[in-house]
Amino acid sequence: MKYKYFIDDESRLSIEIFSGVHCLASFSESRSSLYKDKNYNKTYDTLSDFNDSVIDYAINTHNQYLDELEKLKLIGKRKVALIARTPNQYAYSTQMKKSGNQTALEFEIFSNIDSALEWLGRKEHSPRVKAIISRQKDFLKDNRK
Repeated sequence: MKYKYFIDDESRLSIEIFSGVHCLASFSESRSSLYKDKNYNKTYDTLSDFNDSVIDYAINTHNQYLDELEKLKLIGKRKVALIARTPNQYAYSTQMKKSGNQTALEFEIFSNIDSALEWLGRKEHSPRVKAIISRQKDFLKDNRK
């Protein structure tokens, strides 16, 4: 699995890009880099782009992961927009949305960035966020193993 994130203070977003096949261990390991970042802000909304990924783990294990994050006080009340386009991504995102009811996170699923940004209340940041996502995806493509 490949993972890249960008913390954008201007839009108050944590932007995540996932690529390749990932299991919970790789997801958790990658995410820990975000949570350890000195600029990480648990109140920033999140835009997670799964368009180039395949999710390969059971949702109940992800619920346990969310419980651990809450215990560690790493997640605050915020919105999480999930970008999904394949049945695998959509099924996972739907389960995430359901599990969000047990946490301070409010999940919603979108097929495109513009709709996600509108829901997050960041529509005016669309050109900037799209440019960030494009750079992050280019980086992941250029650094494939």
